[in-house]
Amino acid sequence: MLAAFMDVARAVGVKPILAHGALIGWWWARQLLPWDDDIDLLVSYDDLCVLRNLDGNEFEGGYLLEVNPNHVVHKSLNRDHRQNLEPNRIDARFIDTSSGLYIDITALRAVEGKWLMTKCPHTFAVESIYPLQSSKLAGVEVFIPADVEDVLRCEYGNDVLARTTFNGYRFDEIAGVWKMLPN
Repeated sequence: MLAAFMDVARAVGVKPILAHGALIGWWWARQLLPWDDDIDLLVSYDDLCVLRNLDGNEFEGGYLLEVNPNHVVHKSLNRDHRQNLEPNRIDARFIDTSSGLYIDITALRAVEGKWLMTKCPHTFAVESIYPLQSSKLAGVEVFIPADVEDVLRCEYGNDVLARTTFNGYRFDEIAGVWKMLPN
């Protein structure tokens, strides 16, 4: 599914950036986290406007792109990304119509020239995101922020880069994978 979306994005010149759980998975093992149930990507607001032109299109393999009509609303009542005062924070979704699985796509908007912000709200220094770097996640070509560690620490705190047990899993440093802990 990620490969299918990256093909669509590449065809229209959009550069999606790994975010949230997908970026954590990339940092630890270049794989998705086994407990994460979606993939999160960021795009510039200009790139979201390019995707808006594809809204409602179905793509080979049974995928649908939906762009939230409220993407034009840049502000949120949420003061912190953990708040849920306004639950509609996703700007677009790339959906597998056979399984219902999806990729969440959230726009980055420039704020005061030095910052980028999502509706979640997450705020990042421009230099933490750009210039984008090319990499791979689960064998798929992707874009990652310029300073992955700063982005992750900003969003999750320092423990995200050190905590080797989480959500019933332990990171096996030798194998380079998250393994489920025995009950």
